[in-house]
Amino acid sequence: MRKEKLRKSLVEVGGLLVLAAILLVPRAKMLGQYTFIDEAYYLKHGARFYWAVANQEYEGTDLVVHPGVTTNWLGAAAFFKVYPEFAEEYGELEIPDLILRRMLKGQDLSLNYVLIFARRNVVLFNAIFLLVAYLLARRLFPIWLALPGMILAGFSPFYFEHSRFLFVDGILSTLMLASLLAMLVYLKENRIGWLLFSAVLGGLSVLTKVPGLMLVGFLGLFGLIEWLGSRSEIFWPPRSWGGMGKLVGAVLLWLLVALAVIALFWPAMWQAPWEKLGRIASFVLDQGGADLISPMFFNGEINPSGVFGWEYASYYLITYLWRGSPVTQAGLLLLIAAYVLRKRVQLPEISWLVVGRLAVFGLGYILLMTLSVKKFDRYILPSLLPLNLMAAAGYYLWVRRLVELVTKPWKRQNLQHGLILLALLAIAGLQVLLVYRVFPYGLSYYNPFMGGTQSAVEVMMVGYGEGLDQAAEYLMTKPGKVDLVIYSFYSNAFGFHFDWQINEMPWYEWEFTDEVFDADYWVLYQSQKQRGMSGPAFEYVEGYQPEHVVVINGLEYAWVYNLAEIRAKKGD
Repeated sequence: MRKEKLRKSLVEVGGLLVLAAILLVPRAKMLGQYTFIDEAYYLKHGARFYWAVANQEYEGTDLVVHPGVTTNWLGAAAFFKVYPEFAEEYGELEIPDLILRRMLKGQDLSLNYVLIFARRNVVLFNAIFLLVAYLLARRLFPIWLALPGMILAGFSPFYFEHSRFLFVDGILSTLMLASLLAMLVYLKENRIGWLLFSAVLGGLSVLTKVPGLMLVGFLGLFGLIEWLGSRSEIFWPPRSWGGMGKLVGAVLLWLLVALAVIALFWPAMWQAPWEKLGRIASFVLDQGGADLISPMFFNGEINPSGVFGWEYASYYLITYLWRGSPVTQAGLLLLIAAYVLRKRVQLPEISWLVVGRLAVFGLGYILLMTLSVKKFDRYILPSLLPLNLMAAAGYYLWVRRLVELVTKPWKRQNLQHGLILLALLAIAGLQVLLVYRVFPYGLSYYNPFMGGTQSAVEVMMVGYGEGLDQAAEYLMTKPGKVDLVIYSFYSNAFGFHFDWQINEMPWYEWEFTDEVFDADYWVLYQSQKQRGMSGPAFEYVEGYQPEHVVVINGLEYAWVYNLAEIRAKKGD
């Protein structure tokens, strides 16, 4: 008995260590390759957050309506690590981009260097909480499912890349998964500690981005379904006012703990808590009716306002088909088949109740996000991770049945378990290969079964900063680069890889001036073209070959045009 217990402990510890290495090491590779467009803002937010905390100007930590606090702490930690004197050398919260760049240059640092440190913090943070999610999943599923399932989730290609960015959506997805699993453990084991843990993780989720509040809604929904059941033990007695009182108490306790976490980790709450909470509530209510955003491209058409009404109800379904993994999607189909044939393939260690709750969260989150008129492909991320766990369950159910049939003559349980784990790890390995197929430009991933990147450009908006690093590196080789006048779309992201001044390419026709046409170089971009922006620029260079083209996964992402040569050919 003691030998068996020791063996199981070694398996558990070994699985945790292997998973830790698999989740952490690949994420930490090539962190300085390119810059996601919004990271430019969040790195500066990190600097301002660090300054505000260091100088006890706590109101200054209220920087983003999201509110983005978790991300800002990770960015601030990077400044504390590489440039701790920043809080003393600069005298106010607001800091222009150019001054920040000059201050870093005075310390022999660069924006990209600091961003790499911030991304390391993000990678470590996400890896830790993915491991937490795995340990929670182990209380719901056997190790032969939980381990491959967490690899599937951690290497869901679109999520993998976002889990490396100094941005909110990847971190939100990780925290929401861990909070959801802690909630499901609470509902299974009826231990209040798991409810409190879910609330702590939920509070961190809300600190990262407001949609984390949806977790309490799912707690209420799951609890209500549990209460309506005739065998409920957690909200006993079921279908009674006493049981309902316990459910309401659980929801209120979750909210109070989450609120305490928000108040503890957001310094701005220390001075004006109700004002901050009111602003978050206003932000949530405004999402259903946002005004003009900017031109967007989707499903082969330009949406001039960027406002996605009910005519775009299929937005996230189409997005999932393109951004999702064929490995996961196949696993979900197997899970559906297993449910239809559940009398034949049912296994006692797989609870359809738990799987069903994961499905309700994954699909329910997508539905709730559809209500907002502001839509981006990355908003689907929190739903991807539970869907990957569900896919692992689908594979597990069929692989186990197959292994049992093949090994039936030997009747050796250890052999069966080993073969099941190897088969599922091999399937998870296919997911890892999808990531490495596009690494380090993970945002260029689009479902290869849908046609990949080259076909996605006809349907999805392509280009969020990837490739601009190569355009910058090319221009860095030019003689006299210090004095070059360069206009680039997404100039902030471009500027992380170019050491001198960059000008933002005008977005609209009326913004173009003679100075823009007198530039030395233009860097035009794929998503800029898709969205119908900077029309005069594309008209001006039409028929002329770019001096340099950036190609990623067979698709042209950026074009570098030598304006001096084009002007000479035009006779301007």
